[in-house]
Amino acid sequence: MSLTIKNLSFSYPDKAVLKNISLSNLPKGKLTVLLGPNAAGKSTFFRSLAGLVDADYEQILINDESLSELTAAERTQRVCYMPQIFSTQAMLTVFEVVLLAQKQLNSWSVTEEDVQSVDALLKQFEIEHLAQRYISELSGGQQQLVSICQAMARSAELFLLDEPTSALDLRHQLQVMQRLKDETQQRDVITIIALHDLSLAARFADNILLMKDGKLQGHGETEFMFSSPLIEDIYGIEIELFRNSKGSLVVTSELK
Repeated sequence: MSLTIKNLSFSYPDKAVLKNISLSNLPKGKLTVLLGPNAAGKSTFFRSLAGLVDADYEQILINDESLSELTAAERTQRVCYMPQIFSTQAMLTVFEVVLLAQKQLNSWSVTEEDVQSVDALLKQFEIEHLAQRYISELSGGQQQLVSICQAMARSAELFLLDEPTSALDLRHQLQVMQRLKDETQQRDVITIIALHDLSLAARFADNILLMKDGKLQGHGETEFMFSSPLIEDIYGIEIELFRNSKGSLVVTSELK
């Protein structure tokens, strides 16, 4: 399974947001991080792949199958998009919203296996104690963990997660990124995560996509991308790359 994109573009009447983005054979089972400054087009890129905006493209293939040949329901089933902002005033509990995500486009009858699956997912992300709390009662970080559980409850082939750690403390950022990496490998799926944190990207990403001004400026394996001048040029910073005593890739940054 891989993701291939050819000449993806999107414009508002007065502004081009995505400009001829092409990408060949982004592999399954690898965690890819999408980096870029504010207004680079990262969220619009995700929404385009998810079919939430009417983008122009010559070709988008998942496992050599064209997205243009799928119905809206089929595309929703195969592509899971988690937006950056998650908030709801619906009177639903944490358990209920994760269960609804799991049952999406499937039979609505709930089995004991469904209940056990949701219980296991909440435990995996350490929010089982919130199962009967209403979503509207949760903090921003707690809501973000629930949103991640909703995404992981899906059986999609392509996961697009927009800033999934932005509201989390450091410990939970590390835990979530490691679990998303593990899930990507175990499910053998394609996962792209948009981040601003270069340290998290260096530590957990297998591959990096780099965007600026609606264009894909470069992509490749993580250490190669951080060793190139591209990231420094795009962010206007100086970076230093090394490995810590555990072998993890570490990046530090300074203003030029």
